[in-house]
Amino acid sequence: MPAPLVEATLEQLRTDRSKWFADRAQGYFATHLRPGVSQAMIDAEIQRCLSAAPYAAVEMQRQVFNTDQRPDVAALTVPTLVLHGLADQSIPIEISSHHLVKLAPHPVLKEYWDAGHGLYLTNQKEVNVEILDFIRRRS
Repeated sequence: MPAPLVEATLEQLRTDRSKWFADRAQGYFATHLRPGVSQAMIDAEIQRCLSAAPYAAVEMQRQVFNTDQRPDVAALTVPTLVLHGLADQSIPIEISSHHLVKLAPHPVLKEYWDAGHGLYLTNQKEVNVEILDFIRRRS
């Protein structure tokens, strides 16, 4: 992502964190594909995000944009489970998980057609089953 665009995004986050998170909620939860996602669930997750220190939230986002994780992924020595929503607008699968599985040893990629970045909430039953199955297969 071009540096000026990253800085503009970080400035929006610094200026009005509540709005920054609220503006991204639809894409984060893929509400267009999951109409059962309640406003209460969205509000609770935004509140959880807002509980982080403002400085920490900005710096975490800066690291997401600027850190090359490829060497760390390639250095993994254990099987890796990757769960990714195809409707993820925060970190699209094409520029992340599809590359990650080429680098990680023994990767397992599970794609969720109806999920965004917040699949740990919106698809929690399926996610928990996938995690438990992954652990059982390696035990």
